[in-house]
Amino acid sequence: MSRCGRKASLPTTPFRRTPVLGEDPSDVVVRHTTKQGSTRAYDFGRLPMPAPMQRSLAVLFAAKCTSGAWTSLKTSEGTWRHLKALGTFLSSQENPPADVPDLTAATWSAWRLSRKTKAQTGYDQVMVTQLLLRADSRLPQEVRAVMARRLPEPKVQERAFDPDEFRQIKAAARRTFRSALLRIRENTEYLNAWRNGEFVRGSKEWEFGEALDLLARTGDLPRRTSANGRTRKRYKACQGCLLVHSRARFSYGQGLLFHPVTLTISVKDQREIAHDRRAPGFAPAGTVAARFFH
Repeated sequence: MSRCGRKASLPTTPFRRTPVLGEDPSDVVVRHTTKQGSTRAYDFGRLPMPAPMQRSLAVLFAAKCTSGAWTSLKTSEGTWRHLKALGTFLSSQENPPADVPDLTAATWSAWRLSRKTKAQTGYDQVMVTQLLLRADSRLPQEVRAVMARRLPEPKVQERAFDPDEFRQIKAAARRTFRSALLRIRENTEYLNAWRNGEFVRGSKEWEFGEALDLLARTGDLPRRTSANGRTRKRYKACQGCLLVHSRARFSYGQGLLFHPVTLTISVKDQREIAHDRRAPGFAPAGTVAARFFH
């Protein structure tokens, strides 16, 4: 401890991490949190099945969330969708199982036959759900025997791009993105010139700059309501304003869609799911980056 400071007081209560699943048998909400801090809650009470089965599946789901097997929300979301499909199927049976020990070989065979396993979605529904249920020691042995039967994988319809095709895609994505970026820079310079008063008020150039300013602040052109109640853009006669409006609505969006494509191809980093990446929350005002994120 230095002369200018003092010891910090310790917290009165120990740190407790938010539980993935409560210990009470009635708790059926599972919270999956990734290492990046992204969180998603899954309410098993919404599944169309008896409460004991909801709790059993929630426990199995929570175990996967805490074991480190699922490193992204995409995995847990996919499993959740397959469990909803399973719940819908079980609820349609004459005698739906109340819990995992009540599952029968006939029920699981019917579940397999009801899925279009020649397609990837149907195949995943069967494989993902049975992989989750196998972790429950109460699962009957006869059901495990049905699960152990081989299920042919669906034929892959896609093929990998050869090096020449890959280079063409990369070049096209860069051209499209660069075209949008250049338009953003061009209109940003024009907007700064308008704000600095470099155009004569009332001229077409001035109206073009005013439209850019309104688009930058509101994302749309101003509108007015005529006597008959129809809404029109105020700059109907300004061809330049219509041009910038179409650029902002179409060209920017189309071009910027190629940004993640270019980024993935250039960085070649597939270890992190794209939707889990953290995007900047702000950008310096008046910069090209500010227009980009807006």
